[in-house]
Amino acid sequence: MRATTIRKPTSPAIRLNLEALDQAAQRHNWVTDLQIANALGIHPANIVRLRKTGAERQHPGATFIAAALHALPELSFYDLFSVSVPHQRERAA
Repeated sequence: MRATTIRKPTSPAIRLNLEALDQAAQRHNWVTDLQIANALGIHPANIVRLRKTGAERQHPGATFIAAALHALPELSFYDLFSVSVPHQRERAA
């Protein structure tokens, strides 16, 4: 019997650079997540969900990305976000 390699499909994901967001917020005197959310025109719960760790952490959506880039025109997409590709896991069947 021959071993077959099964590859799990991977999807790239956009990740928020929280350190860059927090540094920009400090420069704009946005101290709380509520102030950041108000400046971006989004619900504060979105900031909370983006700050979570592990499986509970959410990826930024199109609305958040657009709001952040609009509110922080001095920063580029790649200052605030990164694109990550999960490692493929392989197993023999």
